Amino acid sequence: MANLPPVKKNELPQLIEWTDLRGALHNHSTWSDGHNRPDEIADYMEELGLEYWAITDHSKSSFQANGLDAKRVREQIKEIKTINERLAGHGGKFRLLTGIEVDIYATGWISTTNCSQNWT
Repeated sequence: MANLPPVKKNELPQLIEWTDLRGALHNHSTWSDGHNRPDEIADYMEELGLEYWAITDHSKSSFQANGLDAKRVREQIKEIKTINERLAGHGGKFRLLTGIEVDIYATGWISTTNCSQNWT
């Protein structure tokens, strides 16, 4: 801390504001352990003026968080596609992105069905 006088004086510059953000890439929905449905998320983030928001719910290995198996992932992708079509239909530029939070095992395999990629 001795080399950081601004820290000691609480004079750090404001590097980024919420309004500088265009979106976020790691968020959960009610499909796993989040608190909002994808359509609610999309409507609110569009209202905030963001461009994108990724829903990356837990994979099946997070059973305690209601993680998604392959069937539920496909269902969620369909839902998000429908939401994006609705948004595009009224001229909105905001889009939901989709992904999944997976565990990477010591063997290099990832915790999702229908994935044969070994990352080691």
